[in-house]
Amino acid sequence: MESLNLLKEKQLDILRIVDKVCRENGIIYYLAYGTAIGAVRHQGFIPWDDDIDIIMLRDDYNKFLDKVQQQLPRNIFVQTYKSDKGYNLPFAKIRDSETTCQETGCENLDINHGVFIDLFPYDYIPEGKINRLKQSIYAELIWILLRKNEKKSGVKKIITNIISSFVSENKYEEVIEKLENKMSKYDKANCGYVANLNYGFGYASRLYSKKMFNPIEISFENEKFLIMEGYDQYLTMAYGDYMKLPPVEQQVGGHGYTIVDTNKSYIEVLNKNSKE
Repeated sequence: MESLNLLKEKQLDILRIVDKVCRENGIIYYLAYGTAIGAVRHQGFIPWDDDIDIIMLRDDYNKFLDKVQQQLPRNIFVQTYKSDKGYNLPFAKIRDSETTCQETGCENLDINHGVFIDLFPYDYIPEGKINRLKQSIYAELIWILLRKNEKKSGVKKIITNIISSFVSENKYEEVIEKLENKMSKYDKANCGYVANLNYGFGYASRLYSKKMFNPIEISFENEKFLIMEGYDQYLTMAYGDYMKLPPVEQQVGGHGYTIVDTNKSYIEVLNKNSKE
């Protein structure tokens, strides 16, 4: 429990930094997923939760990536598939490079393994079934290509093999960036809904009204952070009766971690472990 509390405190430190630079740059973020439930139901972390999730609408997300990195403290790193070549997810993690938090399943990835919070972009959803289908396909292709080294079967394996036969290794980032631009090109003024497309088809069908995303402040661990004004509708759509506690056997963190050290850099910790 003590190690979980130390991890949460480091995550909260990162959130404080993100909140500060976002407010200074007119960028809107929102507490999301279990972090939003925690804010509403517990006024802080869900007791057994082990991470922090925030989201931004795509225009703010792009602004954050373009403008904010240079304003962050030296140890805070915005990890994307562009900034960290071994990273294989289409959303960002904001990490403290002077700490260690290696996720289960990521042991073989040559990436920054500092304590992190997740930052998900939400994309504007176009009108029309054809445009929405194309957008979902782009999202699915991005997911498949970023995770090309994972074992796949069926259609995903076929798609990966076909693309790999036409795209050289050093062109993957370029192809993914083009797909991402196509997926996220829709103008918010002409779109009434947004969605999390980061996992391809899996989340694309869950559409949230853009009107829900007026930012308001909420208390989280005795501090004020931002959440969407329509958080009740948002969380009900995602979780159902989110105010009801889950059974005791389900009160576990959503992440698995192989190594956590909130005092030492992942470089020092993982290098030491590799030599032992």
